[in-house]
Amino acid sequence: MPVSTDQRMCITPASERTTLRHRLRSAQGQLDAAIRMLDAGREPRAVLSQVVAVHGALGEVRRRVAQRHIGHCLLDPSDRSTERLVGDVLETMLLGLTGVSTPEMRRSEASRHGQ
Repeated sequence: MPVSTDQRMCITPASERTTLRHRLRSAQGQLDAAIRMLDAGREPRAVLSQVVAVHGALGEVRRRVAQRHIGHCLLDPSDRSTERLVGDVLETMLLGLTGVSTPEMRRSEASRHGQ
């Protein structure tokens, strides 16, 4: 079945797929290391360090995939006025999913309150 022009715009470019694949493979390696450390009876702090690294790598992949989807599949990528909207939506999603705000969110919040 041929891919429509709209669908083609939503396909992640090869260079970006390579970057995402690398991040996922790194996370996979870190997760494997955490499992080996746990099985070997390593101290919880060392295991936790690996788990935090996995979480960070997956969060970065999640953010990039969401950004690509929103910016290139849901919105008109030729309309530059939507760029700010995409950033705001992603920041809100990040906060909702993780409870962690980014520096951009904190600056924006401070400027709204005149700080």
